Amino acid sequence: MEKVRVAILGCGSRGNAHGAAWKQLLDVDVVALCDIDPERLHAAGERLGVARRYADLEEMFACEDLDVVSVPARADWHFPLARAVLEHGVSAVVEKPITLDLREADQLVDRAGAQGCLLAVHHQNSVGPVQQKAKALLAAGAIGELRCLRGECKGYYGGFGMMETGTHILDQMRNFGGEVEWVQARVTVRGRDIGAQDVAQAPRGLGLVAGDHVTAYYAFRNGVYGTIESFYRPKLESRFSGVDLIGTEGMLCWRTGGNGLYLVKEPIGNLMGGASWEAVSLSEEDRRVPGTDLISDDSGVWMAQEMVNALRQKREHACNGAAARTVLEMILGCYTSHACGGRAQLPLLDRTHPLQRLCEAAGVPVPEFRVSTDAEFLAAEWARSGR
Repeated sequence: MEKVRVAILGCGSRGNAHGAAWKQLLDVDVVALCDIDPERLHAAGERLGVARRYADLEEMFACEDLDVVSVPARADWHFPLARAVLEHGVSAVVEKPITLDLREADQLVDRAGAQGCLLAVHHQNSVGPVQQKAKALLAAGAIGELRCLRGECKGYYGGFGMMETGTHILDQMRNFGGEVEWVQARVTVRGRDIGAQDVAQAPRGLGLVAGDHVTAYYAFRNGVYGTIESFYRPKLESRFSGVDLIGTEGMLCWRTGGNGLYLVKEPIGNLMGGASWEAVSLSEEDRRVPGTDLISDDSGVWMAQEMVNALRQKREHACNGAAARTVLEMILGCYTSHACGGRAQLPLLDRTHPLQRLCEAAGVPVPEFRVSTDAEFLAAEWARSGR
């Protein structure tokens, strides 16, 4: 295969980040950009040094011979844009979450398979150097036998946080825990169980959400269990966000802020034992992007190169669509479990959105999407809940 020809579909901040990552790879040509906003399209083109720019997706496909299209658009556009890319027989890298509901995710996974295309979702931390180092330490017995995974979100409003950054946390948990069997969860707002009146459309096009506090327990098929909490904090804090890997002889802690990895070699499950924490450093070889001579800490670069390697080796991307669909099920399973008051087996049999079902059962209209900022969304939620 000659150089991989890539286009970026959506030229906002994430589009620029995707483009910058692809541009670092020697065996990639970023040949085109596409966005309906001419100012944004021009700015990205100048920044990335890409001359061919399109306002229309179909015109781009008519003019360009592409191998991959990155889709870093707003979340509610992931499904229609990724579907259009796959229909043209081109592989797609989509921002997280994969889609807003499981029926859409099923369609994308099925369409990629039918077209013989790769579908990857941008859970870049799961292929980055910190993840690989954690896997190597775990395999070497640094913390003994893995028993528990503990996830913590950044501090967004509960259900919104699960769809915004919780996808990264859950994908990490899935990577280490393996196949998920069931979830049991509770979702509350101001300390009471949510009802249909608490269902809202999240900002950033992230779909239906509910609750200022989500607590979930996951059972993995290999015997490991995991917990995650997503609750509102007045100030977002990346230092709290990440996954703890708790073993029989120690802990590994991955934190999203600065991509830090920390190790304690004592059999404890909390920070109160006076144990000595060791920041895990990455060597130059740890940071070498697989298949290249490039040294990078940027997980986005690793994500892009993984797509190149997967195309050349004719295999699935490590962050493939089926894996991302499981992450979405882990989120929507929380609402399913809360509604039934017990375990929700995964995969979920009912593929409709559980919050849509909650509204319909109560005779409450399903909220329609309106573009709002995070602050506007939060103010509306506090007003509705009587804070």
